[in-house]
Amino acid sequence: MANLNLEGITKKKLFCTGPSLLSEYIANPDPCPLPMWASHIAKPDKKSSFDLDQYKKTHKEVETFVNPIFQNMLSSAYHYEPDTKKLKCVIKGKTIFGVPDLLATTKEKIFVCDIKTGERKITEHSLQVGTYAFMALAQGIAQDIGGLYLAYGSKKENLEIIELPNIEDIWTLERQVKAEELMDLLEEENEPTPNPSENNCRYCKWSNRCNVAHKSTKKVEMFSVLKK
Repeated sequence: MANLNLEGITKKKLFCTGPSLLSEYIANPDPCPLPMWASHIAKPDKKSSFDLDQYKKTHKEVETFVNPIFQNMLSSAYHYEPDTKKLKCVIKGKTIFGVPDLLATTKEKIFVCDIKTGERKITEHSLQVGTYAFMALAQGIAQDIGGLYLAYGSKKENLEIIELPNIEDIWTLERQVKAEELMDLLEEENEPTPNPSENNCRYCKWSNRCNVAHKSTKKVEMFSVLKK
């Protein structure tokens, strides 16, 4: 019996994996491969608990004041229009496709900045930005990486732009091996063995279709929260 119900799901026309999913898997020390496998071939259901329209609105608002700062930082570079440059490359023949928030180039170097309005996950987000840079190099947009940045904050007052370390420190050999292992997993016709846990299932986009998703069994007596 399948652990994941894919009945009526919207299959992708192009089987691909996004930089965010790839980085999420690599950064997790004990990931569940099932949602990665499913997301490679299909689109998850929209969850009512997540307001996508509000997320897009907030992200676009933050982008309006991050973009001028990014342009001033790299005043001599060519800046692509935000959210417009489609990037694609492959890992072991599997397609990685994505669109970075902010992208700039000089004659030889690429600069990438991604905007995050939620929780800070430096390792995961650094891998995502690094993936965008690799994809740009693969497409011949530039010959080298000039700078990688993360912009954290939901308002102008709490904005922080972080310059990331060298790509070799982000995409270590160990993480490259883990990425290749994920690509092998995506090649499988049958679903992989799931690894349910509170951490893996909490924000999983496939939990409503998963028969083994972690369910919290902790029960707290209501009045126990009152101070004695």
